[in-house]
Amino acid sequence: MRQASLLVAVALSAMAQPAYAKSAAYCVAMCDDRCYRNGSVDRSCSETCSYNCMFDNGPQAPSRPQHSWASVFVAPPPTPGIGRSWGYGDARGAEGRAMRACFEDANMICEQLMTFSDRCGAVVEAQRGDSILGVYGNAAARKDAATRLAMAKCRARHAEEECSVTVAFCSND
Repeated sequence: MRQASLLVAVALSAMAQPAYAKSAAYCVAMCDDRCYRNGSVDRSCSETCSYNCMFDNGPQAPSRPQHSWASVFVAPPPTPGIGRSWGYGDARGAEGRAMRACFEDANMICEQLMTFSDRCGAVVEAQRGDSILGVYGNAAARKDAATRLAMAKCRARHAEEECSVTVAFCSND
């Protein structure tokens, strides 16, 4: 009989979770929902949120970092003209500024070359003499990588002409 009581007590104590464990499970579940991005849970966000939830005032995901957007518009070849923007909080603002800057530079309607966030971009022109034959752009994690990729695009289309870097910059410059 004594063994049965002890067994029941052990079983009940194992089943009874402390309030802390229940709140931890609640916090993890709530924070996983709040930190779900791009098809998976951002572990850093979830861990910070869970800690805040268990030890502070409830589940609060850390604030997301502000994205830094950039955009480039170019005049259609053979007309020279470029407009760029960087450091914008959204794509639309970056595109509007770059489009206006290009219009002011070329005095004509320009075309969007690229828009990117939290990256670096490079613009390369293919030239024959003073004539612009094409404009190519690419974005990458670093300026040198963006420049290398944009240059490769230019050389693939204009092997016989000169390809030169017009500008390379990052969205947070």
